[in-house]
This record gives sequence, structure tokens and C-alpha cells, in this order.
Amino acid sequence: MGGCSAMRTTGKVVKTAGKVGWGATKVTAKVAKTTGKVAWKTGKMTNKGMRTMIYMARGKQIIPLEKQGNSLYAKIRLNRKTYAKFLVDTGASQMQISKSMAARLRIKLHKAEKIPVSLAGGHIVSARKVMLKEVRVGSVRVKNVAAIVLDQDNLDLEDGLLGMSFLNHFRFQIDTRRSELILEQRVVD
Repeated sequence: MGGCSAMRTTGKVVKTAGKVGWGATKVTAKVAKTTGKVAWKTGKMTNKGMRTMIYMARGKQIIPLEKQGNSLYAKIRLNRKTYAKFLVDTGASQMQISKSMAARLRIKLHKAEKIPVSLAGGHIVSARKVMLKEVRVGSVRVKNVAAIVLDQDNLDLEDGLLGMSFLNHFRFQIDTRRSELILEQRVVD
């Protein structure tokens, strides 16, 4: 949807952006308990008819990262039950989870769609496309996030990669000096 966005809220905050054109999106405002800021819930449909929902407090959310060598890791929670440490990888188009993480999450890989994926070196390998019910990074939650599991799991990482299938839902920046991931709500077009 291009142009102007009209948003209906259940709170008192309403955002609009003016351009030629028209589109409508429903946003639900809530008050966050710890910060007193307004929290936003937005959603969009994925290609399989599942709704991707984003829950976050308004404004910037700063997520501390753990630095190991030249790599930065985020502590995340998957499917509301499993804690993990994922390498932040803006070059990965999808989140990637290891086979051991898929087993911990009780994902049935034999039922998942088999797809070809291109690795960083240009090698094409087979993988399974899965949908994570929820990915939580700090106080930010995204429901129904696409991820892949490589058939030949060669991850040196125990858990996985935090890729663009999560990060694309936000305006984000990585402060390498402070080891922080900064997430902001994307403006709905």
C-alpha cells in the first residue's frame, strides 16, 4: 500500500502520514508496564496466510548484544519457551536455526517444505523452511517468523542466526562500539 495510511487505535494515539493515495492498517495501542510508553501491535499477512504480528513499545528499543571476537550475539526467546543465543547476521535473508534447536522446539522437519538456499560463498544447499511461532528479542516480539534449517547442518553455532526475516520488520542499526542492536517501529505505508 502506498500513500496515506489511516490507523484505528484502541488507545488515544493516532498516527497518519500524508501522500497521494490511500491505505488502511489497524494498530492497537497499549500502555507498557515498565516504561509507561505506548506499545504498538502491527501485523501483515505472510505468503501462507499466517499473520506476522509485531509487538513493541513506541520509540527506540535498545537490545544489548554479546561480543565474541568480531561477532555480535543476541539473547532471544523462541516460541515463548526456549532461550537461545543467535549470531546477528544482516547478510542472512532468513533466520536460521540449527537442527538441535529445531529438535528443542519440537519442529517436525520431515513435514517442512524443502527449499534450495544460497550460502555466503555462493554454494546452493537444501534446507527446510519452517515458521517460528514467536521470536522475542528484549521486549520486542514478532509472531510467525520464517526461518530455515539446513539439511546438512554445518553451523558452528549451537543455536542459529538472527537474519533479515526478523530484522526487516524494523528500522534497525547495530552499534558495534556499544554492542547494541537498536530497533524502531517501521512507518506503515
